[in-house]
Amino acid sequence: MVEWFKALVLKTIVLKNTVGSNPTLSFNQSVLLFKLKMIILIICTVLKILAVVVPLLISVAYFTIAERKIMGIIQRRKGPNVIGFLGLLQPLADGLKLFVKETIFPSNSNISIFLIAPMLTFILSLIG
Repeated sequence: MVEWFKALVLKTIVLKNTVGSNPTLSFNQSVLLFKLKMIILIICTVLKILAVVVPLLISVAYFTIAERKIMGIIQRRKGPNVIGFLGLLQPLADGLKLFVKETIFPSNSNISIFLIAPMLTFILSLIG
């Protein structure tokens, strides 16, 4: 569908530029066409990345709730069942809580080291 949309936009631009005028494009028009192609390419690339990443994140969230339910059964308790029917909205509530949570900076600390330390740890764990 994305390829169809790109082809439609490009055909429309070419037809507008060629009807009743010289079929060759001027330099400014070709630069504009190039920029439009690049914008469409970037948008399509971002949509393709999101089409892979978003379902992956959602599946990880629901695998987490399945794990928590199984651990609750093993420990003879109900597990997460507060939000939504049978707790099915619990991953969404956990994600919302993560994004709303406020970062607290210790008053007697070096803020740059406080912010860089977790990133450095993550990068070193990926390297090793």
